[in-house]
Amino acid sequence: MRYALAERQVLPLAAMDREQWRGELAKARDLRKKAQIWWDANLKAYAPQLSDDPTQYGALLNTNRDFTLVERKKADLFYQQPDIEAIPSPLSEDTNQRATLGIHTAILNHKLGLTGEDVKDLYSRLLFDVLCTAGTGFSVMGYEAATVPVETQQPVGEQAAPGSVLGLSTTPVMETVTVAVPIHEAFFWRYLSPKQMLIPSGFRSTRWDDAPYLGYDFEWPLAVVKAKGWVPSDFEGGPSQDELYFDYGGGSRLSEAVARGSVIWYKSHLYRPDRPHPQHLSVLIFLEGVDEPVEHRDSPYQTIDPQTGKLTPDSLIGFPIHPLTIRVLSDAAMVPSDCTVSRPLVNELNRFRGQMVEQRDATILRYAYNTDLLPTDALAKIVRSPVGGMIGLPGEAFVADGAIKELPHGTFPRENFSFNDYLDNDLARTHALDANQAGSSDGGSQTATEASLRQSNANARLGFERGIVLDHYLRGITKYSTLLQRFLSVADAAAIVGPQKAQVWDGWRHQVSAAVAFTAMPDAALRHDLAAEQKRVLDEYTYFANDPNINRRELLLHIAPKLHLPERVIAAQPPAKSPEPTKPSFAFSGEDLNPLNPQYAVVMAILQQSGYQIPPEVIQESQQAAMNQVLAQRIPSTASGHPAAVQTEHGGKVAQAESLDKHQTDRTGGMHATGDLVARNAGGLQ
Repeated sequence: MRYALAERQVLPLAAMDREQWRGELAKARDLRKKAQIWWDANLKAYAPQLSDDPTQYGALLNTNRDFTLVERKKADLFYQQPDIEAIPSPLSEDTNQRATLGIHTAILNHKLGLTGEDVKDLYSRLLFDVLCTAGTGFSVMGYEAATVPVETQQPVGEQAAPGSVLGLSTTPVMETVTVAVPIHEAFFWRYLSPKQMLIPSGFRSTRWDDAPYLGYDFEWPLAVVKAKGWVPSDFEGGPSQDELYFDYGGGSRLSEAVARGSVIWYKSHLYRPDRPHPQHLSVLIFLEGVDEPVEHRDSPYQTIDPQTGKLTPDSLIGFPIHPLTIRVLSDAAMVPSDCTVSRPLVNELNRFRGQMVEQRDATILRYAYNTDLLPTDALAKIVRSPVGGMIGLPGEAFVADGAIKELPHGTFPRENFSFNDYLDNDLARTHALDANQAGSSDGGSQTATEASLRQSNANARLGFERGIVLDHYLRGITKYSTLLQRFLSVADAAAIVGPQKAQVWDGWRHQVSAAVAFTAMPDAALRHDLAAEQKRVLDEYTYFANDPNINRRELLLHIAPKLHLPERVIAAQPPAKSPEPTKPSFAFSGEDLNPLNPQYAVVMAILQQSGYQIPPEVIQESQQAAMNQVLAQRIPSTASGHPAAVQTEHGGKVAQAESLDKHQTDRTGGMHATGDLVARNAGGLQ
């Protein structure tokens, strides 16, 4: 059976505990406000605000290093949705476990794809916060359902049927009850703004599932909280809060009132003695203007087995709030973003670029003219010239210099560009992205070996960070997978994988003996060269298809999507393979057509059956010539009638045969283009 979200529950919470929670949330907000100063500064350097004057902003000197590095590194860390694979559990006795897990994985990939959660867009937002603003990207996942009340008949007991003897026949007693019927169900994995997050002020780690609690502030329309039954119909709410979102200067507070509140997921055993399991969670929701919590209950995404006291395999382990952090800072939960770390370098580079522009303007040539000697009309012609400028000075300033002279001006030294290179190099070291990774020229020359070394060193850093992002994604889909196991209807599953597979999956999810884990290739989120990728999968089929230990159909199912082939092109059952008919081949030489050779009759028969027609007179002439040759060999003689002398002269050496080893010269010691090995003592070597 599917789990249903429990009806609204409010566990008792003493007044002292309520005040303690409100104090905790106030400390979390104070911590958040301290960090917001850095977040806003990074965003301001990344892009202009809508309230900025375009003319003034366009006159500013900004090297756009934040924009370049953030957008380039986002693509390196998560270019596309990775292909995942469920790991079979050793505790399961299902012999067809891989096929069933394949169905579950297909459902999961569909829900996370473009028509579902669109995790590519989600991770683009998360990585922007990681790299540019907060150093951590926040998201939350869950399940929600919109319901309507429907009246239905429900049995509440039994009564004796009319006319029954001694009441042996009974009929059920029906009662009209109102039940909540879902009209819309949704699974979500959503982005959260860092300005909404509530992190415990005393928490000093980025292992977020180890925190005592995680939460976030929210603003919801009044209609939503009233429909949930949290507030009475005359609840008025309050104005929208700008501090919950990044302000780009173009928005304003919402005119209509909203309901403001906080959602807290906390570890039950730290605050509730009735829930000793260390991984069990509770959810607590406060609403501004309401003294009591509007919700306080066990996590709807977990179930405790009443017999063992353990969490069932389809329970979500960890917080539904799923933050992403790619680096650590000792004893700190607030980790600076890449742009925060490189802010001094970028500011220095922008400032230096401004100084370069000022110095460049200062080196423009200017001239002075003698006002006593130079006529006004002649001066007007010179001033109208496009190069340089003219400054009028009295005659005393000209001593044997004529009427016009060049004023002293500064130079534009090469050291300016060297300083710019130093800053670029520092930024490349900081972000592990130099000109090569950014797809631009660094203005210098380098050998292929230098480029390879720089690329490999950068790949080490980026590969490590990419692995962290992939691990975060796998932990996230493991959590999201449990939501599908608990709440997805068979009808929705059938719309993804078909009715037959949906029924198989429905039976599996209720009998699964362990939580499902997932894996992916380390480079699964990378951008691949299409031609190289297709060649790779074709090579896989070439090398593995005939291996007796390989399931050829599963191999085809693996490579077909990468070749843009639909699954329907693969036969459900491969056709029976019958033995191929023999295809004999023959090779004849002139000796085989000699009537004196024993194979002559067989060769002639084969030729005639193959359609070759040899005239009988040709055969007769050949046989007569062969007979004459035999007679001549029996009576050897010379022209003078004496017996022929036996040949004793040497016939020369046998022609050299080609080496059987075609790759002999590939070995160390081979002589190039000869096929021979180097002599042992060649060149004086022992």
